[in-house]
Amino acid sequence: MTEPFDPVRFAKICEMLRSDNPNERAIAGERATTMLQHAGLTWTSFIGAASLPTSPKAPQSPSYRAHSAAPQSQPQPQAQAQPSWQRDRPRTTVRNGRTAADIIAELMKRVDTFPNWEQAFLKTIVHQHHYGLTEGQWKSVEQMLAMKKRRTSAAPKVRKTPPRKPAKPS
Repeated sequence: MTEPFDPVRFAKICEMLRSDNPNERAIAGERATTMLQHAGLTWTSFIGAASLPTSPKAPQSPSYRAHSAAPQSQPQPQAQAQPSWQRDRPRTTVRNGRTAADIIAELMKRVDTFPNWEQAFLKTIVHQHHYGLTEGQWKSVEQMLAMKKRRTSAAPKVRKTPPRKPAKPS
């Protein structure tokens, strides 16, 4: 039974083949091979070795010639529709008269006061705000603005206590 092939995930795994860590490279190779096998593919059919030009300096092995001459019986990877979370979503750069860049800059000034998820989110969108934010990203940014305002308004007020009178000597 074959599973749908996810080319985006496959590409990310193949990027790990460039790692300096040999163990990470080995694991990436195993995962990529497993993904191809689950999709009913081989590396040869995926790359399309029969259509690759050969160098005149590099001799062809007999098995390669046999494969080149034979018609391909392996299914070719089909372009999959992107999952709903990856599709292009409408993005806007301005909301309620404020630009995403201004709001993110304001939040980044106090990024260390936010929980871990919010910190990671801000660090991610700080470089892509010029493309605009999706509706979900705007909601998160607005929640963080509200959180920041609550924290600044709830700051403890310093009460000034009158100085103590010195104790009377006895």
